[in-house]
Amino acid sequence: MFIKYKMIFIVIFLIFPLSSLSQSHYRKNLNMINVAVSAFPETLDPVKVWNYQHYLLVQCAFQTLIRFDESGSIVGDLAEKWEISSDKKIYTFYLNRNTKFHNGHLVTADDVAWSMSRHFWPKSESITGSYLEKVLSNSKLLQYGEIHPSINVINDYTIQFHLKSAYPALIYILSMPAFSILQKSNISTKIPIGSGPLKAEYSSDSESLIFKRYENYSNIKPSIKKISVFKLKYTVEENELLKNNNIDIIIGFPRGEIENVVLPVEYELKKMSGLIYTHLFFNLSKNRFKNKNARKYISNAIQKSFNSSSDFSKFYSYNPYYFPKGVMPIEYYKKSVNSDYVFSSKKLDLLENIKILVQKGNINNKMFQIFEDTFLKLGVKVKWNFVDLNFIDEIKKNQYDLLIAGYVGNFPDPDGYLDPLKSNSIINFGNIPTDSLFKELEKYRFISEPVERLQKYSDSFKRFENEFYFIPLFQASLPIIKKKNIVIPEEKFRYEGELWKIFWK
Repeated sequence: MFIKYKMIFIVIFLIFPLSSLSQSHYRKNLNMINVAVSAFPETLDPVKVWNYQHYLLVQCAFQTLIRFDESGSIVGDLAEKWEISSDKKIYTFYLNRNTKFHNGHLVTADDVAWSMSRHFWPKSESITGSYLEKVLSNSKLLQYGEIHPSINVINDYTIQFHLKSAYPALIYILSMPAFSILQKSNISTKIPIGSGPLKAEYSSDSESLIFKRYENYSNIKPSIKKISVFKLKYTVEENELLKNNNIDIIIGFPRGEIENVVLPVEYELKKMSGLIYTHLFFNLSKNRFKNKNARKYISNAIQKSFNSSSDFSKFYSYNPYYFPKGVMPIEYYKKSVNSDYVFSSKKLDLLENIKILVQKGNINNKMFQIFEDTFLKLGVKVKWNFVDLNFIDEIKKNQYDLLIAGYVGNFPDPDGYLDPLKSNSIINFGNIPTDSLFKELEKYRFISEPVERLQKYSDSFKRFENEFYFIPLFQASLPIIKKKNIVIPEEKFRYEGELWKIFWK
């Protein structure tokens, strides 16, 4: 049985010293904000970053063609406007002619084509290029430096994307920070040249990043003049969280370890909404889960337990669907769940002991207890396997029976949530047989009418979820510790918020 442990408190020790700032001077300096992150990036190259914390920083220094605003609407960023052809296969973007990179050079369509094509060059480290590659009209292996043949430069400020067929989600894909625009052929290993609202530089020891307001930014300028981002080094101590009051925002604490932390009076814990799920996945390579009725029996029991315990977490809400709410049509979220099903628990004898793999700190004590109590009622004893930074490597070992895992959609479309279900994915969850599902989705991916397309996806996933390959459970939010008088934009419709828009009240 999972043993309850005393709530731990994390003490932050900044590698980069801030002791030179007196408290009185610091409180008066409303032109800067100090941010501490747990996943400090080694580079800000948009092709190479992978973590949501990295993307928060990337979108400070770079621009995409289009972006989401706070209301969830798509608006222009580098692009002033765009047109879609009558057959919906050609997207033409017209760039803002006054946009300049941080070194003063104008942003052109050549820079856009070059930045996009980098995702498809040999040895590219991009984890997002496949989203674009599979919908472009031509698919070929590019040579280093070659421009993708489906991306055409019309003139200095006009660029076209040619698709194999209509694909409504293209706009969402192009809003991803990974598809930020860099200056052509002028790239460093750490910080390429961008045109974003803030200009970034690493400290001499590479343990901190300094973002300064770019006064020639072509859109609405940030309220703040400077954001300092520091690498965290934290250890465990009792009864204390923050010793260095020069930190204004802390990002990256595990949800399960921070829920009941007592913060200093000037701080608060903020929930950042996001299109995030956390579910329980059966390992379908195990014989014990070949029986669909057994999977259904377990699924119903677990879902009922969490459905009746609405206050189990500050950062998780019960959501018994694969997709977070806000991604699929409302009809998808009306399917029947937790229906009564009679199945003899004696058939679960083979599950006397069950090994559940979970990332350390991901869920809290109360959630652990609900899992344990429910399995005990089924005659099953849980053996927990907690892992930390090597979570993906542990999944690959395939030694678990059940897996508690979460995923953040790369864009608010069902295609942004499919990677964990792909057999060839580096984050494959549960060895689920999905070949037939993906063949079915291929029929619907290029339906030009968005409502019809999403309805087809919805119908397919309803059938797929009725196989009970996994137990849909939670929609999650991100915890951020911040000073009470700092405002952070919401991120309901995005993969990540826009950190550069933070400001003091």
